[in-house]
Amino acid sequence: YQRRVREFCQQTAKMMVQGRRHRSKGAQKNTNEIKQLHEKSKQIDGDFQSLFKLLMEESKLDEQANSMRTLLVIRDKELEKLYHEILTKRGHTVVSCLPEEVLEQHHKEPFSMMILEDSTSSSNKPTETGGVQTEKEEINAVELCRHIRNVVFEYVVILIVTKEEGIDDINRILDAGANDYLFYSLSVAMLEVRLMCYERQVLESIKLKQTEELKLVLKRLVLCVEKANDSVEIWDRQGRIQYLNQIVQQRTGYKRWEFLGKEFKMFLVNAEIYNSLWETICTGKVWTGTMVTRHDK
Repeated sequence: YQRRVREFCQQTAKMMVQGRRHRSKGAQKNTNEIKQLHEKSKQIDGDFQSLFKLLMEESKLDEQANSMRTLLVIRDKELEKLYHEILTKRGHTVVSCLPEEVLEQHHKEPFSMMILEDSTSSSNKPTETGGVQTEKEEINAVELCRHIRNVVFEYVVILIVTKEEGIDDINRILDAGANDYLFYSLSVAMLEVRLMCYERQVLESIKLKQTEELKLVLKRLVLCVEKANDSVEIWDRQGRIQYLNQIVQQRTGYKRWEFLGKEFKMFLVNAEIYNSLWETICTGKVWTGTMVTRHDK
């Protein structure tokens, strides 16, 4: 028995390798085509960018982790240098800017994480350009964070670096929309641990954003299939009907729910085509022919 299992596994592995070799040229061609579609969709700001991105397999979270973009708004040069070195070592693309440049930088290419230093001045106010007016080079990170959340950045992970350790100060930071806070006094080792946790938040945020985008795409695709003038059916591997669009109901006289869970061959008048049809599509090929479907009348 063990020998037969071993032989079966070897044969299966051999078939998979042969299949990959056979498909590699076609798969590469298809990948290039989808990549071109995705690039063009980005250029025209198309509604189906997320779908092409998914098909192109660019939405893998491990790839996104390695290309994470982080914005630093930090006045203290030594602190900025420390964060820049740690984040770069962790694979981030790091950009530094002034508070009033945040929106401009984000619109050029979105950031997945923002780290803001709070060298607080409570009189600072958001500007119309998306930044915060500063006095004596101070950064009111709380007001800047609140403004970011109000404008657009729902999925950005925002962290505020603060010297204040009181409960009221921390509540003020979190109420402004920050995901969390970091104390100046953190050791390098602890900072790396905290950043690793925030990276996971970023990945979850990216995943959530992609899910929302794909929901909108999916609704449109489903509507296209539902309203199509050609019959569309989905069967499982046993030939049972799992889905059919509205036109099938109109053409057969049956209600759609009457089809679900039943074998499609039950509705064929010319049942002699069943064997060749099923054998053809089960091997991944296209069957061409005429199906005569029963009508309720």
